[in-house]
Amino acid sequence: MTGGRAVVHGGDLTYSISAPIDKRLFSGSIYRNYENISRAFIIGLRSIGLPIEVQRKTLSGRELKKPSCFGAVSFSEITVHGKKVIGSAQKKWHDAIMQQGSIMMDINRQELCEIFNIEKHSGIGGLREFMPSLSIEALKRAIIDGFNEAFGVEMVRGEPTEDELNMAVELRDKKYSLHTWNYRR
Repeated sequence: MTGGRAVVHGGDLTYSISAPIDKRLFSGSIYRNYENISRAFIIGLRSIGLPIEVQRKTLSGRELKKPSCFGAVSFSEITVHGKKVIGSAQKKWHDAIMQQGSIMMDINRQELCEIFNIEKHSGIGGLREFMPSLSIEALKRAIIDGFNEAFGVEMVRGEPTEDELNMAVELRDKKYSLHTWNYRR
């Protein structure tokens, strides 16, 4: 849906952000939205001591053809010591955006090389390479704090409503479990 490249999940924390385009938080510009979301991650990750760097150029040519999301760093993506630690992709509609991504905690380079049929995968970094004692809970807290500060909001933990749960069941049964949705798009 977002058009991003392949990610091997396992040693990562995934995220998904869905929001209306309202000019205050998110605009019609994909690049501006990437910058805003990256700013929240930067604030959070720097607050726990990670030396975050941000890419300021877009991908082109050969870099775009790499199958792995972590094979190249693109505009507003985050690195630590030159290694990409967060991969993201965004979809924009006329009235809303959705950005999904993967924050690497631990990586298995041998597995990545086998899956992507490459000799080395040195451009990717797991956060625990740089901060071995980092826990998932500490990472989540830092990200929440970063979003609160960057967007001037207070994120709160919540449970799905009954209507949301019913909608999820309906979508599963009438859309996402159908052969036509999964194999004929």
